Amino acid sequence: MLSRVRHLAWCVWMGLFACVPEDAREDERVRVELGVFYGGQVQQLRRVPWPEDGQRPTFGFRLSFAEPLQEEQVVRWEVDMPSRTTPGQRVERIAEARLEPGRARLDQAVEVPPGARLGLWNVRVIVGDRLVLDRAVTLFDPGGS
Repeated sequence: MLSRVRHLAWCVWMGLFACVPEDAREDERVRVELGVFYGGQVQQLRRVPWPEDGQRPTFGFRLSFAEPLQEEQVVRWEVDMPSRTTPGQRVERIAEARLEPGRARLDQAVEVPPGARLGLWNVRVIVGDRLVLDRAVTLFDPGGS
């Protein structure tokens, strides 16, 4: 009986794994970190505080490739953020970089435009034609309630 339960659990787990799109699975060729750059490292945060001194927050992503690139790669990132002018609406900013052969890492700051609003931001990173990151980050006021 226990053997049957284990077999059924294994089948369910494999079925769920098979339903995950290939692009959403962990890509062993590239490691992605999203957060705040600090002392040469990336503090991976889901919530980024808005600095109390009125400056815009600084956060970004790091791509670390398992091996140096053999050919040029295009890296594109899309940032979905609250609209500055119309509450409840979203805006998307798109940027890209070309990485030359031999590169093994990219540190890229996400631009926070002047007048940006607090709230939920979503960052997607695409390397070539593979989605390697799709994660939400909340920009918040640390002094607020």
